[in-house]
Amino acid sequence: MDDVFEEWVRDTAQKECISKWADALIRLGASWESFRRDEDEIVNDFVQVGGIPLLAARDIVKVAKEEIERSHAPMAIFWDLENMPIPENCSGRDVTTRLKSILSPYGNLVQFRAYASIGLNLIPQQKRSDLQLSGCHLVDCPHNGRKEVADKMIIVDAMQFAFLNPNGATLCFVTGDVDYAYLLAVLQRPKWRTIVISKGTMSSMLHVNCDMRMRWETDILQACVPVISSVATPQELVQVRNESGSMVASPSKSGDSDVQNENSRPDHDEQSVLVRLDEDARYDEKATANTKTHPISSTEPPITNNSDISEPLPDVRLQIDFLTAKQQWTDE
Repeated sequence: MDDVFEEWVRDTAQKECISKWADALIRLGASWESFRRDEDEIVNDFVQVGGIPLLAARDIVKVAKEEIERSHAPMAIFWDLENMPIPENCSGRDVTTRLKSILSPYGNLVQFRAYASIGLNLIPQQKRSDLQLSGCHLVDCPHNGRKEVADKMIIVDAMQFAFLNPNGATLCFVTGDVDYAYLLAVLQRPKWRTIVISKGTMSSMLHVNCDMRMRWETDILQACVPVISSVATPQELVQVRNESGSMVASPSKSGDSDVQNENSRPDHDEQSVLVRLDEDARYDEKATANTKTHPISSTEPPITNNSDISEPLPDVRLQIDFLTAKQQWTDE
């Protein structure tokens, strides 16, 4: 919370009474909790301890208390999913959780809506399920030959939310469409705070007319955990990028990759685990092949070439009996 307060104090768009005495407030160790006390007590501390003039101290306390009231104001998130889709390597649950977390200091979330045409099949069913289970209401925007359907619905819903909260509200727009610039210009009132989350670093009229700007890539996606397929096998994971950005090599499907010495790497290393799995699989295949070629045991007795056979085989015995009977018949 103190980091949020320091960021708020050092904001270049802040009022003069705050930006001028920002360093003094930081030295005093001021935080949002400091402004929850009695107003006269806070002013006396700023004047006597911080050396801030009386009028400036009163203005600082007034602005800070108004900001605290705005932080408890109702907040709505309007997400243009057609313009800012969820990446394939991120889950809808992680993205929505990050959005809620980073926006929590700026209001009480009462509406969380994502707009897209379900009929276009731009959002997989799994991600739609993640959004629903995470408390995000998915608003279907069927085009039916029309354009900018989602944009128009977002503009109407945002204006309705703002005028239903005349005492103060926070409106967050997750989009990169500059068509929202006029809406943001209309909402530039002290009682309404607007936040835009968009891609890239280039500024446009969309960012000029909002109170606060965040980056989609760094502030949201960077904090999300990439999704790894549950059906992947060690042989399919040829190259895995760990969190530090280094490449970890694992055996290919052919199993021809060189195996490093196990003593040269720790047991918990991901590469060693994958290599051991592949080694075990190849060992089992080799053992199975050897068993088929040279059986260890058999239920049938081994056949020996013993020349001292006391009794002829059945076929030989029948042939001898036939020859004996034929010789007797000839003699008669």
